[in-house]
Amino acid sequence: MSLPERHELPDGTPVYAGAGSPFDENGVDLSLVDAMLAMTPAERLSWLEDALGLVETLRSGLLSPGPGEAGRR
Repeated sequence: MSLPERHELPDGTPVYAGAGSPFDENGVDLSLVDAMLAMTPAERLSWLEDALGLVETLRSGLLSPGPGEAGRR
């Protein structure tokens, strides 16, 4: 058994790639890519809608003033 090859990303982050590693040389998790490719178009659309909903929820929480900020201005 050989050890996985070590590569470094441009920022110096070590990435290990080999037969037993789920990551490629660029740090992409290939198991996530495989899972996405195994989805049907309807499943992908549903996943994307869920992700966009989460982004909108986070964005609205970050853009709304905090409880004590309304009286400061």
